[in-house]
Amino acid sequence: MNDGDSVGAARDDAEGTDDAFGTNVMVIRVWTEREHETGFRARLRFGTPLLAEPSVVHATDPEQVLDAVRNWLSSLPGASVPDKDENTP
Repeated sequence: MNDGDSVGAARDDAEGTDDAFGTNVMVIRVWTEREHETGFRARLRFGTPLLAEPSVVHATDPEQVLDAVRNWLSSLPGASVPDKDENTP
């Protein structure tokens, strides 16, 4: 192991970077609320650290969460996300 290398650390290469400006983050929080019929709730916060306040999406259905993640991933530079397949669960 070379100086500066550490176990489990990501390294820069042609495929990516570890600087904060090239990093995108999404945090998904999921909970249930008994007083609502469906009860499912989620909050998705996403953005680029250090550049701006994160965007926030609220969901009341797991499918909305999946759609939001799919949209977010497809917006990333170099991302290729297949369209939702109606036959895939």
